[in-house]
Amino acid sequence: MIYNIIYHADVLDGHASGAIFKSVFNSDEIVKMWPFSYGMEFPKEIKGNEKVYILDFSFKNMDELYKKFEDNLVWIDHHQIIKEFEHVPIKGYRKTTVSACYLSWKWCKCWSEKDKIPEWVQLLSDYDTWNQSDLKKWNDVILPFQFGIQLEKTDPKENWDFWDGIFSLNSFETNDKVTKYINRGQSVIDYLDIKTKKLLNKESFEVTFEGYNAIITNMYTVPPNVLKMIDNHIDLLINFQNFQGKAWIINLRSSTIDVSKIAKKYSGGGHQCSAGFIWNKHIEDLFRV
Repeated sequence: MIYNIIYHADVLDGHASGAIFKSVFNSDEIVKMWPFSYGMEFPKEIKGNEKVYILDFSFKNMDELYKKFEDNLVWIDHHQIIKEFEHVPIKGYRKTTVSACYLSWKWCKCWSEKDKIPEWVQLLSDYDTWNQSDLKKWNDVILPFQFGIQLEKTDPKENWDFWDGIFSLNSFETNDKVTKYINRGQSVIDYLDIKTKKLLNKESFEVTFEGYNAIITNMYTVPPNVLKMIDNHIDLLINFQNFQGKAWIINLRSSTIDVSKIAKKYSGGGHQCSAGFIWNKHIEDLFRV
């Protein structure tokens, strides 16, 4: 049997989900890792008798994929698009209130409802679902842990040694290694906040996009506090990055509108407050001032 793990290539939640699934297989089993970005088509070379795991990601034709793979297909996701395929009986866990890596851990590692989720999985989940129910924990633990981890090369296809070390953290409470990432991440956040404020003041511009007032930026990383730095009349922030000279990665952020609906229009996806898509044309065609 060939096992295909398709995971979201552009975010840590996707990397963690892919790593969690890969960790359950033995070294003698054939496991193919497929890092995917929105806009990419399902691999034609995967045959119907192979196992397919789609993690923190989706395709527009999930119903057709189910017809082809049936019980060989497992779909783990937490984005808004899961609501469109509630009628399709694909195996897996899908829920918008927790992250894909949380659901992946539950699917692969938990044999009963009493089984606990490791602290590092919970922290990644809280960030990816924007869980700010405890603002002190959000600012002091969840955010810096996320950015501390992002300093590493986290794609499980390229750097399995990193995840091998993470899986050795069998603690369900904060430990020295988690604290190390928190301390590193806080320094990153402090630096990003300073740089972002300067960029928004000098190197951004406003447009009307899909009927909303938007501010356009070109940042390597969109910091989590960016929405607090923009004027109240701005409905959403749009950040664009070039991808290998072939396409543009468009990231949408908002605290007032559902940006996942905008991303879907451009064959992308995401959450209500954070979403994105791939743009293959000239960037000027997307942003008409």
